[in-house]
Amino acid sequence: MLPNLRSTNNLIGLGAIFLVCLFSSGAGAASFSLKSSSQFLWGENWLGENDPVVAEYLKFKYDGESKMRFTGYGRASKSFGAGTLRDTATQGRLYYGYLDYWGIDSFSLRAGRQYASYSAGGMVLDGLTADFRNLSSYAGMALSAGSDVQMPVNSDYSTDQKTALAASVYLKNTGLTEADLSYVRKYDGKSAARETVGMNVASSFRLVKPYARAAYNNLTESFDTIIAGLDIFPTARLAVRGEYYQAYPTFDASSIYSVFAVDRYSEYLLKAAYDVTTRFTGFAAYKRQAYEENDTADVISLGGTYLPSDNAWMNVTVDNRQGRGGRLWGGQIYGDYGISGDLKLSSGIQRDMYQRVETVDTWANASRYWLGIKYRIKEESQVTVRVEENVNENFNHRLVGRATFDISF
Repeated sequence: MLPNLRSTNNLIGLGAIFLVCLFSSGAGAASFSLKSSSQFLWGENWLGENDPVVAEYLKFKYDGESKMRFTGYGRASKSFGAGTLRDTATQGRLYYGYLDYWGIDSFSLRAGRQYASYSAGGMVLDGLTADFRNLSSYAGMALSAGSDVQMPVNSDYSTDQKTALAASVYLKNTGLTEADLSYVRKYDGKSAARETVGMNVASSFRLVKPYARAAYNNLTESFDTIIAGLDIFPTARLAVRGEYYQAYPTFDASSIYSVFAVDRYSEYLLKAAYDVTTRFTGFAAYKRQAYEENDTADVISLGGTYLPSDNAWMNVTVDNRQGRGGRLWGGQIYGDYGISGDLKLSSGIQRDMYQRVETVDTWANASRYWLGIKYRIKEESQVTVRVEENVNENFNHRLVGRATFDISF
């Protein structure tokens, strides 16, 4: 059987960067660090089949002597299940692997697989990003170009199919904490698949912090996202947030899903948190969810965090939702307890009672219970085990778990 070439390319790319860093560190480099996470996952999949997986995650960073840094993160995995939902071939995924260089005062450069974040949209990019941070005393400019990385749902290989370009002009030394205007354009072949203009602005005063963000899709002539909010701090103990959020999900123009109608969604949020004591913080939130065709829903959340001691932490939350989609009562409680300096126990319970159709008095239940333990072997290594049980209308009993060994060099 021929190997999965696209998966192999990812592993080769990760291995090549790793070898460069390794040999460079041996030649008297400034510093090199490596973090490994070996994981074993077990349990049934959605079809009730046993689907164990072994995975190895590697994250490394090399800081050079000439204002240069290599950073990478990837994984290799193997499924030992039936292969119904998950590919059983050995998979490799490079999440990111890039070189940073800031040896010139006027700009910095990033090359490789990276997450390019702009107010007009974010993407995993195989390419280059240049940041002209000293364009002037009050402005800078960032440019990105390369291939937008596409990753399938049921596999770990990635394909670079769409050319992507992005640019941003941002302000600095103006009294604003954030302020930028950006542009993103993606191609599918020679045709434009997406063209978005975005803006982001935020400021901070003594008692208030206003912020706003928006992304406008030129091809569909609609706003993909609008966010506007205000954080208020009336006292040292009280924090209040008011926010408006609107989402109108759009797909690339070349996608088959672009022909389907999508509803616009809006949300109004009011949230307050109050430090009752140094160990207890209570919070309350109200959301008004608005859909097209005048459908709405109201969500109320109450809860708090509590530190019974220096070694323990607990969170309790209760939610109630009524409106479109039926009714729901939900709650959760979870926390950590340090048995010793090296041993920590965590556990949690989530339970929902919901009614899909508001006019039909039929309720269903969904519960999730989990228990975890973390043991630090040495300062740079630890073992973590977590077991979770699911009970709902799809599963009378679904037990899953994960065992992890983490070590840093």
